[in-house]
Amino acid sequence: MVQLEAGDVRSVGKAIQVLRLLGDAGDLGVTELSRQLKVHKSTVSRLLATLERHGIVSRNSQTDKFGLGPALISLAGSPCSASTCVPRPARLLFSWMRRPPRR
Repeated sequence: MVQLEAGDVRSVGKAIQVLRLLGDAGDLGVTELSRQLKVHKSTVSRLLATLERHGIVSRNSQTDKFGLGPALISLAGSPCSASTCVPRPARLLFSWMRRPPRR
């Protein structure tokens, strides 16, 4: 797991750790997350409640476990700027491929 560094906003760092754990393990409960993050269950509950309100995680009402939510999946599919997502050689190749064929 990625450790928090000086200057990180602790709650954001913990929320990202929650998302990484859910992405790796699938659905997890508050107790499991608390144990892996080494924070109190109430802290995990508050993080999850906030993430759930924004659709970033979703709770399975039958198991009371949390998984990645639809808003996170939507964000993952969002377009990003070419300069941040695609390395320069690939951008050059893509631009070359978009050119109309010579006749």
